[in-house]
Amino acid sequence: MRDGSSHLAYDVNSIMDEKGPVNSLYVDQPYRNEGIGNKLMESWLNWMEINGVSDFEILVSYGNKDA
Repeated sequence: MRDGSSHLAYDVNSIMDEKGPVNSLYVDQPYRNEGIGNKLMESWLNWMEINGVSDFEILVSYGNKDA
């Protein structure tokens, strides 16, 4: 996602062996708690559904309390 010339957020996803892991998701600090991460996740879930994936995987690093 972009705001003018700045990047606000990104997500990197893939489909491997009929599984859909979230490889990375990031929202820049000033834009957190505005629903941007939720929109990215909704888009990801929609993409998984379109591609027939029903086995999702989300990993969160230990100590990432904001996630």
